[in-house]
Amino acid sequence: MSKENRLAAKKRVKQAKRSRAIKRCVIALIVIAVIAAAGLITRAAIISHIGKNAAPDSYLNSDGTIKISSAKDYVNLVDYKNLSINRSELLPTDSELQSSIDSELKAAKETVTEAGTEIKDDSTVVLSYKVLVDGAEVEDLTASSTSYTLGNAKFTDAFDKNIADLTVGDTFNFELTFASDFTNEELAGKTAVFDGSIESVDVIPELTDEWVAENLSEKLGSDYALTADGAKKYFSDTLIHNNLDTWVSKTIVEKTSIKKILFCERYPFFYTWAQYYNLDKNYQNYVDYYNQMLGSNMYSSPKDILGLDSEKEYKKTLKKNAKETVLSNLASQAIYEDAKLTLTQEELDAFCTDDLGTTYEEAVSSYTEAYLKQLALKDKVQNYVVDLVKVNEDTSDLSKADPATDAETNAQ
Repeated sequence: MSKENRLAAKKRVKQAKRSRAIKRCVIALIVIAVIAAAGLITRAAIISHIGKNAAPDSYLNSDGTIKISSAKDYVNLVDYKNLSINRSELLPTDSELQSSIDSELKAAKETVTEAGTEIKDDSTVVLSYKVLVDGAEVEDLTASSTSYTLGNAKFTDAFDKNIADLTVGDTFNFELTFASDFTNEELAGKTAVFDGSIESVDVIPELTDEWVAENLSEKLGSDYALTADGAKKYFSDTLIHNNLDTWVSKTIVEKTSIKKILFCERYPFFYTWAQYYNLDKNYQNYVDYYNQMLGSNMYSSPKDILGLDSEKEYKKTLKKNAKETVLSNLASQAIYEDAKLTLTQEELDAFCTDDLGTTYEEAVSSYTEAYLKQLALKDKVQNYVVDLVKVNEDTSDLSKADPATDAETNAQ
């Protein structure tokens, strides 16, 4: 065989080998594509099944834990045993403290019918009146023994000013001109006569030593002086504890992360998708509720309530919220496992009474037992970590100044 023929033969052999290699690669790619497609179809079918059967207790054990080997396998857990924060960071603002005190005082208000009792700028009064326009009574605006809180400006600011100058038992007869944009277009811009009387006023007590001693002894107990200052410290401490509780809840989630496998976050597949569909159902229930309450179809889908522009954006938000829920639940369960905590029936009963305002049996019928136990588990973990936090006593103040508004900041 000539040299040329031998070279040609070698070339044909190489081409044949190359063709067979390419053919094997193509077959392998086809097989991989088929397997991947089958996997996607199977995954879609599984996700669809999860969606149809999703419930609050989906993929939970009877003790309220998620059906996984261990939550610690899924998260890098926060160093919950060594958390610390300065007391100054937990202080309520001046207005928050005052609001808490005002709420307590308003809850102790008394309705006074004694003639001559003064009305203050923010008083709630019971009054009756007729509204006359051009000498004719406007029945839609006429009221009998109706409760009204000054400061609401039901008609105009002038209405409140006229009432604030009166006392219980007084009659009144004054004119007001409705605003040009008054809700009742027929009355907009017209002058009306209000003719009526003040029947009673709710009197809110003042925070004095005497009032505290008479009304707050049980609440303050032996830990606080039965004085106005003692009450202020109690309300401040309560708000500080609430702020600490919020901080701990936020810190646990922010400082716990999902473990990764090859750069992919490892969420529990079935449980995460169950949360996705549960949230979707909850949002849809909100749509139905608000539409029924408003008597219209104002919201066509959950995206409208959330203020989102498209269904794609809604699904993206739904997935994000589901993952946040899963991370929170995994973090709590991981601490529960790590600290070897347990839940007793007595603790479950107390949780239902104190936090849910119901009995254990009624709570089970509303939430299902597994989901109820998950809620109680998270609550126990929360309280456990709060007790571990070191609060640095860097201040003895009861509150801090309110943050400056944008207008005040600009003025400075």
